[in-house]
Amino acid sequence: MQLVIEWTVLAVAVLVAVTFHEFSHGAVAYLLGDPTAKEQGRLSLNPLKHLDVFGTLMFVIFKFGWGKPVPVNHHHFKNPKWGMAFVSLAGPLSNFLIAAILGLVLKTGLFTGLAGYVIGSIAFINIILGVFNLLPLPPLDGSRLVSAILPEPLLKMYQSIEGYGIVVVFIAIYFFPGGFTRVFSPFINFFSNLFLV
Repeated sequence: MQLVIEWTVLAVAVLVAVTFHEFSHGAVAYLLGDPTAKEQGRLSLNPLKHLDVFGTLMFVIFKFGWGKPVPVNHHHFKNPKWGMAFVSLAGPLSNFLIAAILGLVLKTGLFTGLAGYVIGSIAFINIILGVFNLLPLPPLDGSRLVSAILPEPLLKMYQSIEGYGIVVVFIAIYFFPGGFTRVFSPFINFFSNLFLV
């Protein structure tokens, strides 16, 4: 029974984190002048609109994963490079905002037991998703900020690894789990202490 509860809570936490993450991408893109996400029905808080089966499976196996990317057309932005940077950063920042809000909810002491466990789990998964997506490795969100500040010659070289970035991440997780955890843990612990303690 305990295992069923844990898996159910994990599923809910992932759905909440991924949904707000992807919705925030689309919302900021829309505010900056790109209606693509809205036109394709992705400017929505319906979790099914944003669920990526493989990305969710990665959450289950590795505790790192992703949702279905929201379509963005950078040609609608006045400044395409910075427009994409702002859109990309909106996802992780939304996850940290949710974790901060839920952390405040927990600190009221009104929610204990199973309710507290669910709220804490949702907050923690949001922190993990936020930290993971800030990796400066294409196509993760952190790479868009790097792309916005790189000079053109370096930018083309950096963008050329986009098709391999996520593969590198999961090879690192699979073959060097200890090293990968040591890299991520300080950041996850920092935000956990900031929002949840």
